Amino acid sequence: MPVRATVYDGDGNQIPVSGTFPGINKPDDISWDPVTGNIYVVNVGNNAMTVYDPDGNLLTTSGSFLVLNSPDQIVSDGNSLSPLYFVANLGTVSFGSYLGDGQITVYDRSGNPVVLGGGFPGLSAPAGVLVVH
Repeated sequence: MPVRATVYDGDGNQIPVSGTFPGINKPDDISWDPVTGNIYVVNVGNNAMTVYDPDGNLLTTSGSFLVLNSPDQIVSDGNSLSPLYFVANLGTVSFGSYLGDGQITVYDRSGNPVVLGGGFPGLSAPAGVLVVH
């Protein structure tokens, strides 16, 4: 069954868009880039990230958002010049349980991986991310 995306303004009014948000596969979370207006969707159905313009048209990014593994949440650090997107990956599921190989992956707005100094050690199946400045 295809997924249908609907867009609303801050007052709850539906906004017509020209795109159809193609490629969505069991979406789990979304994030918005306030500078470009682009929309980032983590898709648990195919372990992928899809990026759309404000009208719902699929965009091609220079990076490919590698290393997603049961992505559960995406959050931006809020930096308007060069935002980073943090994705909580629950990890591999076997017989209904996570195997403890979940991790936090970080990307720039083009989908290129970013390596941070700390590396987020000690995680098993992170279900969320909170970025504090």
